[in-house]
Amino acid sequence: LAMGLCRLGFVTIYLSDPLVSGFTVGAAFHVVGSQVKYLLGLDLPRYSGPLSLVYTVIAAFRNITQTNVAALITSLICIIVLLVGKEVNLRYKDKLRGIPIPMELFVLIIATLISYYADLNGKYGVRIVGTIPTGLPVPRPPDLSRLLYVLPDAIVLSIVSFAVSLTLAKLFAKKYGYSIDDNQELIAYGASNLFSSFFSCFVGSTSISRTSVADAA
Repeated sequence: LAMGLCRLGFVTIYLSDPLVSGFTVGAAFHVVGSQVKYLLGLDLPRYSGPLSLVYTVIAAFRNITQTNVAALITSLICIIVLLVGKEVNLRYKDKLRGIPIPMELFVLIIATLISYYADLNGKYGVRIVGTIPTGLPVPRPPDLSRLLYVLPDAIVLSIVSFAVSLTLAKLFAKKYGYSIDDNQELIAYGASNLFSSFFSCFVGSTSISRTSVADAA
């Protein structure tokens, strides 16, 4: 929030088009790599840092014999239905008058019902979200007792996180032909995280894989 108020968005001039294009290619590999363990139903360790994608793929191949067949079949069926739905929406775009068929919503509802009544988790070990608590937690001020210990790392992480987030924002701005205000993005991130800190929320940032999947939907 302070970075936005101080108009430090100018640092984004270093995010050139070649950098954004390279980020796009990297994001595609990241999306595929991050979903492999869910596609195969494997319980793989989470890697971070350089070559994390390579380590993930290696771990997936090492544990390929432990693939959950039910999870794999469910994943493939969902992928096929979504691809067919996307093709139908593109082919009959004019007849649908700009209102696409919400195949993602249908897949979510039908898969949830099948998972519940067929007991895919109990019988076949397919991972599910589980019980989702209702309501909002009681707001309370965040614990600031260790602020001085985490402040230096927090500043570095905020800069890196903003750079990744803005790179992704620039990618979609270029794709859909609109402009973004760098300083406004900073203020938005700061204000949302400041407000959410009173509800014990995770720090808001950008997820490359989830954003790309949501855009493709």
